[in-house]
Amino acid sequence: MDSDTEKNNYSNIRTSKRDLNIYLGKDDRPLSLNEGRDLFNEAEISNLEERTSSPVNENPLESAKGHSVSKDLRNHGMASSITNSKFTLHASLNDGASNETAKTSDHLTHTDTKGRASMVDIGGKSITRRSAVARATVQLGEKAFKLVRQNQLAKGDALTVAQIAGILAAKQTSSLIPLCHPLPLDKVEVSLQLEESGWFAVITATCLTSGRTGVEMEALTAASVAALTLYDMCKAVTHDIIIQELKLLSKTGGQRGDFQRAI
Repeated sequence: MDSDTEKNNYSNIRTSKRDLNIYLGKDDRPLSLNEGRDLFNEAEISNLEERTSSPVNENPLESAKGHSVSKDLRNHGMASSITNSKFTLHASLNDGASNETAKTSDHLTHTDTKGRASMVDIGGKSITRRSAVARATVQLGEKAFKLVRQNQLAKGDALTVAQIAGILAAKQTSSLIPLCHPLPLDKVEVSLQLEESGWFAVITATCLTSGRTGVEMEALTAASVAALTLYDMCKAVTHDIIIQELKLLSKTGGQRGDFQRAI
């Protein structure tokens, strides 16, 4: 093949020493995967393979020499990946994209365009059933743990007081957290479980609502205030109490979907 014929056959291929970009027609638009399937016939693909492995320095595909084009290029149109190749094939990859991106936001929702704090407008959202479960762990130490378990603290029943404090806190979340919306809580449940191994009290808070926004903050607030109350009930015995691992365990409902923490 002489140089003029070769130039005409590959007029739509623009090459550089870094990559190979395939373009279509006059509008300089990158090819999609479907469009790329019909770009070459069997003979042209074979010729392209020979050109990419050619040792001739003048070859415009010099940067790709020594590498083979995947056989999937022939079998499946455009290969999903080209092993050990320096080609960059520009294509649309929207099909089959993960929906995880749609469930999260790449910006803070509680700020306006100037970066100032702003309460989110939820008026356009649908009312849906939502739930959230949060947990906090309080390391009491041996002495305080035993007094709590035996209900012998001077202040009284620490577990019951902490439980009630958590429920009250969930109801007051929008007053404590500035940009939270007040929610009609359908249910708040706070439980405390004592674990002798490590002298821990494990606090679990569950909140349910039918509303336009999530109830995660209510569950987290309930768990954290219950933990603080337990600290207050025990501080006369010892100050060596550690509140740790406040975390959201799960949430359901809302446009971003459900969340479940792996345990």
